[in-house]
Amino acid sequence: MTKANPFRFSTKYQDDETDLLYYGYRYEKDGRWLSRDPIGEKGGMNLYAFVGGDPLNRIDPIGLLKFEGCSPARQTQIEKDFKDFCNKVDTTAKSAFRCCVNHFNIPDRLKSKCNRGNELTIKCEQASTGSCNGACGWSLPGGSVIHLCPDQWTNPGCGDVGCTLLHEMTHQIGHGTEKWPRIVEKCLGCP
Repeated sequence: MTKANPFRFSTKYQDDETDLLYYGYRYEKDGRWLSRDPIGEKGGMNLYAFVGGDPLNRIDPIGLLKFEGCSPARQTQIEKDFKDFCNKVDTTAKSAFRCCVNHFNIPDRLKSKCNRGNELTIKCEQASTGSCNGACGWSLPGGSVIHLCPDQWTNPGCGDVGCTLLHEMTHQIGHGTEKWPRIVEKCLGCP
């Protein structure tokens, strides 16, 4: 005997195995709901929160980047530039970016980092630190935090935030000197 598919657009069905009444995403037994109705929740716990991109408490519409010390306006700008500049890093063999960089794995590794943006934290430094002296940003090889320095927002030589992000991501994938990050910037059309 073939059992009817219980997953249909009907709002109500009886589960024969558990004897539960399934009704509009909730289960009922003996006239009682087994789960709380999220519509009735007022304040308190956010039942629809998601890790690293809670839209009620954080500004992260594409759910990728984590931020520390960045204003909502800066977060929006950083996310836009991150998306725009990551789109320029194309991993196809005939890519203009790949040909320009002329390195066997930098384009692939940057694309991989772009696709795993949820592993990155962007920290907006509020005052110039010893590591920020005259720099647009900094990060460490193998790291997951990109520090954006105050000069990023005031020095026209820093260019778009996306230039700094991809420059620092090149450091993170293991290129500690400035040679390859500068080539990446040039190939992205940064100043």
